Formats: sequence, structure tokens, C-alpha cells
Amino acid sequence: MYVYQLNTHVASGDDRACWADLHLLNQSNEPVEAHIQLYQLDPATGPSKADVYYQHIIVLQPFASKGSCFNLLNTTITGDWIGVKITTTSEQPNSIFATLILKNKLATVKHHHQIPLHGTFPKYAYVANSGDDTVLIIDRDTHQMVGSPIQLPQHALPLDIATSKYSTFVYTSNSGTDNGSTIYTRGNQLWPLTLKLGVEPIAIETDEPYGLRIFAVNNNSPTSTVTVFDIVSGNTATILVGDNAVAISFNETHNRLYVANQDEGTISVIDATSYSVIATIPLLPGNPNNSAPVDLVCSPDGRYVYVAAKGLPGEIQVIETETNTLLNPIMLEHSPVSSTYIPRCLSISYDSAILFAAMSNYNGVVSLNVKSPASPRLFPDIIVPSGPPEHINVTPDGWEVYIVSNWGFESTVLIWNRRTNTFQPLPLPTGFQPVRVAFSHIIV
Repeated sequence: MYVYQLNTHVASGDDRACWADLHLLNQSNEPVEAHIQLYQLDPATGPSKADVYYQHIIVLQPFASKGSCFNLLNTTITGDWIGVKITTTSEQPNSIFATLILKNKLATVKHHHQIPLHGTFPKYAYVANSGDDTVLIIDRDTHQMVGSPIQLPQHALPLDIATSKYSTFVYTSNSGTDNGSTIYTRGNQLWPLTLKLGVEPIAIETDEPYGLRIFAVNNNSPTSTVTVFDIVSGNTATILVGDNAVAISFNETHNRLYVANQDEGTISVIDATSYSVIATIPLLPGNPNNSAPVDLVCSPDGRYVYVAAKGLPGEIQVIETETNTLLNPIMLEHSPVSSTYIPRCLSISYDSAILFAAMSNYNGVVSLNVKSPASPRLFPDIIVPSGPPEHINVTPDGWEVYIVSNWGFESTVLIWNRRTNTFQPLPLPTGFQPVRVAFSHIIV
């Protein structure tokens, strides 16, 4: 994940630059997602998000194909300094060629700059430990712990942790203190922003791509709610959902939230603009509904929601998001006992192609090719030696699966390398009772 950055002075007087053009070319043979910021620069304080001229996310297609170029023309410049920062998902340096052109008021070109490669961003994994109120930080390149664990408030009891693609913060839901904590990823330090997340928040989610809102599930059976906390304004909203809500996932494409209601056997669909429930999807017909959904995940492309339901063993439920209707489930067909597997938690690759499923009664993680549900099993199961995983999450680049194993004092994080189909040589020790792991994506 590389960043290209240029800060430059704008000439003064009648010949000063008044317009800026930005040109990007993908030089690689893979699609590259880029976050672009064009901003007014104050040399004393550095880039200021309050003075951003332009900010957008684009996908550059492979070199020499349609969409491999991006041109931003005639952006007005008002200050004496201008800066541009381009953050990419690419794992290769110099995958893009970027230029900034400055023009005077007559649209005559005065300066032509190539935007240099600035460097890489650190990539971290954050593990929430509910037993000792800490967050452990792991360097995803070296697989080593970074510094000391971050100490949350006493009796915080963090049960979930989340971040957004272009956020500089990681958030925890602290069920013991009815709020959440904020971690600033640039310095890996606790930030003085307490999240108002309602009563006993047990699951947390952010909106994409900037993480400006936090959504928390408050499990107050028989009536559960979702609390929305607006980072910018500090305002909160409360949304009534189904009985014993336990999991939540945000769909960026449709700006919706999907909530799993375990005791009701339904999925609540929330419009994240009006903060209202627009649909309730039962996983089984009739009442009572014993499907008992326990986890769900939205595909990054926004097309589907995948649901793990312990009352429906041997299969993963699929919701098509355009119409919010149930499709045929994906069967966990692999061995004679797979029909008895009870799905517990899910994670999906960033390209929406591979779904990872962990079971509550099987110490293996199953890989499913959700692009081809008729023949879903892809790879041999990841066998976890310590028992059924507590939580799983696939890294943003898709090459590693972090598996949280919570078996008393033998708690560890196991890292599965999908290139070699092996675990990292040594499991990482954690704090007491690790429950969730989240990743920093691209830090701007």
C-alpha cells in the first residue's frame, strides 16, 4: 500500500498558478484502487482536511486498457501552496505514474511536476482482548507485536473492534462501560474521543469509506437496538431492531445496515440515511423462527450479504441486496460430516470472491468460492490445532487469514498464509480472552 505525495509553492503575482490538473496512469497489469486528495497546504501545519479542494476514490484499470487513466482538470487554487496525496491499494511500488500541472489565469502551463513515491504505510492488525481491557497491535509485515498493548478504561470489556478503509482510527465497543474507545493509528495511541454507543454495545461497525459514523448493537432482549454515533457532530440516534441482535454489517453500495437478530431468526435492513428499518428478512418461514443467525458479512461489491445461522447447519444463507431477498444457500459440501457443521463467524476477501467460514463445532476454517456457488469449496480446510476459532478475518490484500483462538490461558492469534497454505511458524500470544481482530487498511 503505497503513497505518492507532492507539496509545492504556487508562484505569486500576476503569473501565479490559478488552476491545477492531475493526471494518473496505471502502469501495472492489475487494477489499482486510489484515494486522491488535492489540498491547500499551510507549511506550518501541513495538509489540512478542512481545505481539501478535491477528494475521491477511483479504480484504475490495468495498463493499456480502458479506464487505466484518470484526469482531473481545472481545479481552482486559492492558496499559496498546494499539495496532492495519492494512496493506493497496490502492493508494488511505482504502479502508477502521476503528474500535477499548474496553470495561470490564462490557462497557460507554468509548472509540470511528477508526483514522487513517498513511501509505504504501516499495516497493522488490532486484537481486542475482553479479559484484560487491552488492544494488541501486530505488524502485518513482520508478524511481531508493536509496542505495549493499549490499555482501555477499566472494566471496558471490549467485545468488538472495527475500522474503515480510509480511516485513521480504530474503534472498540466497550460493553462494560456503555461506550467505545478510539485508537489513533498513526501513533497507535488511545485518542480522547469517547463514543456514545448505548447500553452494553456488543458489536460495532463503521460506515465506508471514511468511518464518519459508528454503529453499535445494543443487545437488550427481547428488544434490541442499534445506536448510531456521528463522529463529526457527536449526535446519536437509536434504531429499534429484532430480538437478541448479535451482529451488524454495513453495505456501502446501498448505504444500508444489516443486523442479525438471533432469537427472532431475522435480518433487519436499515436505511443508513433515514435511520429506519426498511425490511425484515426471515431466514425460515413461520413463528417461531429457529434459524438463529449469529453472524453476517456484506460483500465489498455490495451485491450480497452472507449469513451464518446456527439453526441452519451445513449451509450459509445468501441475501441479494438489490431486492433484499433470500437466494439458495451455499452448501458446505466436502465431507460426510459437513452437513452437521454449525457456522459461527464469517469473513470475506476484498475482491468479494472468497468467503471464509468458521464453525462452532469444528476446528477448521472453510474457504468458499462465492463467485461459483454451484461448486463452492476451493481449498483444503484450515485446521486450527487449538479448537474452533473465536473469530476470523482476512487481510485487505487477501493473502492472510487471522484466526483468534480463545481457549482460556492459551489464547493466541494464528496467521494462515494463503500463498503457502501454512501457518506462520509461531502463533502470537495475546492478552486475556481475545475476541476480535481488525485491520488498518489505507491510512491517509
